[in-house]
Amino acid sequence: MTMNREIFDVRRGPGAVPGGGRGTVSFRPELNWLIVSDLSPAARGGRARGPQLDVHDFHEIVYVSRGAGIMQIAQTRHPAKAGDVFLINPGERHANTGGDSGACSVCFLAFSCARGWQAKLERRLGRRRFPNRPAVPAPATARLFAELHAELQADRPLKDSVAALHIERYLLDVLRAALEPAADRPAAEREATDHTLLPKVVNILEMSRDRRVCVEELARQCYLSRAYFSKVFKRETGESPARFVLKQKMALAFEMLREPGAKVVAVAVALGFEDEFYFSKVFKRLIGMTPSAYRKEGLPRTVAAKRPLVQD
Repeated sequence: MTMNREIFDVRRGPGAVPGGGRGTVSFRPELNWLIVSDLSPAARGGRARGPQLDVHDFHEIVYVSRGAGIMQIAQTRHPAKAGDVFLINPGERHANTGGDSGACSVCFLAFSCARGWQAKLERRLGRRRFPNRPAVPAPATARLFAELHAELQADRPLKDSVAALHIERYLLDVLRAALEPAADRPAAEREATDHTLLPKVVNILEMSRDRRVCVEELARQCYLSRAYFSKVFKRETGESPARFVLKQKMALAFEMLREPGAKVVAVAVALGFEDEFYFSKVFKRLIGMTPSAYRKEGLPRTVAAKRPLVQD
């Protein structure tokens, strides 16, 4: 009988470093803080001086999740739009402001690497600093912030160690992107299709049953712009996020309306609708019957609208 077998022995592979065992790289990062903030628009009418530059002895990842602004590193000013990421090395003077057209949302991640990180970079990359504009797909950066936010919010044991693993993985992605030509990267990475939004969205909706959740809020909690969030979500699920939210609400409405003595107005309030009439209107457009008729009939129905209720 023929058996398929694959063996990968990395001890003698092309990545082996003389005297360095397998040549593995670990930066051993430690999380300092995570901040999500809106930046004010840049001052109009000209400035006598530019923004005050900051400098510190740790690394910082700056990710623009919404809007547009300006990222200045040393004397270079970079236009920054939603999805852009910047990596600031220790000792690099920098500043960031919102754009002229309005505020933007920015995520800041500060961490410290163990001693020797510069020597490891120089050995692998031929330079002693991370690139300021890492060639990592925006979804990978958004996923990093979403994972860290969820870990810190849950406040589970070993959260610091788990956070360090997420950052370590991201830094290795940054290093790999700098070493590997874009044409040689997997197609899934080049097209940035590796972002899984559905579990995150379902969790947000589950925690927000009693209030209205808009697409902008979902995108913000996933650290993505509204347009990019909608595009990726529809690619994953085949429907718009607005329609998915309404279908989830209707699924909850089914359960609540089947409860003995359930009142339409109480269900509407519990699901975060403005009033009973708006809830009934949405229910009928999606289901084909009013909530009162559904409650009296008591038969399960499938959400199957003939046309989209919300246009993207």
